[in-house]
Amino acid sequence: MPIVTLVTSRPTRREDFEVAIICALPLEYDAVCLLFDEFWDEEGDQYGRVHGDMNQYTTGRIGKHNIVLALLPRVGVANAAGAATNLRSSYRRVKSALLVGICGGVPFVGDTEILLGDVVISNKLVRYRYGRQYPDVFQRKDIIQDSPSRPNKDKEGLLALFNTARGVKLLQNRTAHFLKVLQAMADKEERRDAYQYPCFPIDKHKELLLG
Repeated sequence: MPIVTLVTSRPTRREDFEVAIICALPLEYDAVCLLFDEFWDEEGDQYGRVHGDMNQYTTGRIGKHNIVLALLPRVGVANAAGAATNLRSSYRRVKSALLVGICGGVPFVGDTEILLGDVVISNKLVRYRYGRQYPDVFQRKDIIQDSPSRPNKDKEGLLALFNTARGVKLLQNRTAHFLKVLQAMADKEERRDAYQYPCFPIDKHKELLLG
């Protein structure tokens, strides 16, 4: 199979970036950085920020996409909201912003247990603080049809594809491919142990398969 080399030019301005990735933890940021094909800021920040934007950005390329990557200074809803707002102010042409990281605090989806190694893709944003307070309970509002958090038509189509057998297979194959890429890059930086299969005693997937 011939090797295809993707030739890209360095963006000249912030408006050339259409994809953003936001990470809450340094270890998540490190993993995402291993997937970058090129970095645009190795000689310093070439693009700057608007006045008042306190985010620290990493810019580069993954495949054909110019990516701006932001690491939250601290975890939390307020910090995430502030970082996203600032990012939107500086990088106004961003069309897709992905919050990428370890899925913590979600042990079950319905009756399905979430295990180490599972890939979780959300199809909506839920405002857990939005609802009604009754005398004995707070009832969260879970209606998103007319909510600003509802994905646009383009993203809804992609999410619908992930609900098909072929879409799941494609996602699994591409995820496995990029995991190998990540491991290869980590190996070059002598960090391979951070992205390896855990030892058998703590692998719950095999425990379930073997009964």
